[in-house]
Amino acid sequence: MCEDNGFLMPLLDILLDKLRICKGISYAAVAAHVDKSGRRQLAAMLVEYKCSSTNHWRGRYRSRPALELFGTIQARPLACDLFINYGRCYKHEFLKDFFFSTGQLQKDEQSPPGEQFSRDGGKRGPMQVPGGRVSANKDEDNKNLFKLRKHLVTTSYVDDSVSQLDGEAKSAGITILGEMGLDPGIDHMMAMKIVNEAHEKRGRIKSFTSYCGGLPSPAAANNPLAYKFSWNPVGAILAGRNSATYRSHGERVHVDGNDLYRAAMKFRISDLPAFALECLPNRDSLTYGDIYGIGYEASTIFRGTLRYEGFSEIMETLARIGFFNTEPHLTLNFENRPTYVSFLLELLNTPNGNLAGKVMGENDVMEAILGLGLCQEQEIAMKTAKTIVFLGLHEEIEVPVSCKSALDVICLRMEERLAYSKTEQDMVLLHHEVEVEFPDGQPAKKHKATLLEFGRTENGKTTTAMASTVGITAAIGALLLLADKIKTRGVLRPIEPEVYVPALEILQAYGIKLLEKMD
Repeated sequence: MCEDNGFLMPLLDILLDKLRICKGISYAAVAAHVDKSGRRQLAAMLVEYKCSSTNHWRGRYRSRPALELFGTIQARPLACDLFINYGRCYKHEFLKDFFFSTGQLQKDEQSPPGEQFSRDGGKRGPMQVPGGRVSANKDEDNKNLFKLRKHLVTTSYVDDSVSQLDGEAKSAGITILGEMGLDPGIDHMMAMKIVNEAHEKRGRIKSFTSYCGGLPSPAAANNPLAYKFSWNPVGAILAGRNSATYRSHGERVHVDGNDLYRAAMKFRISDLPAFALECLPNRDSLTYGDIYGIGYEASTIFRGTLRYEGFSEIMETLARIGFFNTEPHLTLNFENRPTYVSFLLELLNTPNGNLAGKVMGENDVMEAILGLGLCQEQEIAMKTAKTIVFLGLHEEIEVPVSCKSALDVICLRMEERLAYSKTEQDMVLLHHEVEVEFPDGQPAKKHKATLLEFGRTENGKTTTAMASTVGITAAIGALLLLADKIKTRGVLRPIEPEVYVPALEILQAYGIKLLEKMD
């Protein structure tokens, strides 16, 4: 087959740009793969490449705004894979506008900071944001964003500081597409699809409830807490102390942060009866009434975080013991370091002498919890005791000097004991239930939309469901911008049809199934 040089030159340029940012991949290796696929002329051009060969083509693309794409470490190769595969559906030059930052300065280009949030626990640490450097100077980064005319796709929340950039972004002719992950992200898109379809049929939203959680798969939920962490537990624990507000049957309900675990409710999904779940109210649900345009019509607006049943009662008891206290603890600041068990006994107000000559076990912990009145039910006290023992908080091992508070101690043990193994899979569950009333005596309907995704293991490597759903969604945002499918400039959420209609279709095509049902 004869290869056209006019087509090969820009394709070569694309490959060369990719090689510059993909460290550890040689030109020879790519050339060998290209040759094996039958593109021998392109392979030869790669081997004979000289730096001057791309100068002619580079100028053709400077006029288009480039784009930054953020995601988690595991999401990054997934995003690249989707971007390249779907990029073939459009013109190859779209790939030229795609700039996947490595977290390092690339010539005169700088990457704005990226942060990932979720309903599970606030901001995730900088080690999970390779797509952008975490800067202490956001104002400077924003100036560079507008100066370089770069679109921005991020999974972070669109807060007030980001919303204020709307005018500048429009003036610069760029789009800042925020909340383009799982939660926030896919939850917005699924919700707006249902809401807008109902409004088109003159329906009125009576009730909107949304539930989401990143959980271990049932097989990996193999500890007393039935939960595991893929990042530092601090965020998830502190999120469990946030206050929450929602509307239930026209009544505004406020839950104080100290009462959040006690506010957990048993939850079941009729189409997934095997999952025994509970949900905790998630921050200010009423904000989403305004975002979705249903604040004045819905008598119920609720967003909840999902956990396996029993999680909250254990966490509440651990909080009562004092393990979530963030203040420096006097015992942890002595030169002679305490052991885990001696620190536990101090929290439980139990003298060391009471356990002289024996190892502290589950029954000892349970009796101490009940004796202090920290828990009224023996079953919950035993579950908490089993969790404490599973975490090794009863062991005669010295507490590291890095631990200054009780929260530091339990977070360290959780990081060590509640981490995923290389072969274990996580699970993402997102579920909406929307009740719609119609005029003229038409029967009311309940729309249900569910996303259930599991981590996948291929060739001995596991990709988490959280990484897939966050990273792929961000990549889709990049594709839509570069293919000029998103025309709006300024600060956006994925609540507009020009974003969520094609994005949901691509998610389905990529294998992330969104199940819809109407009762």
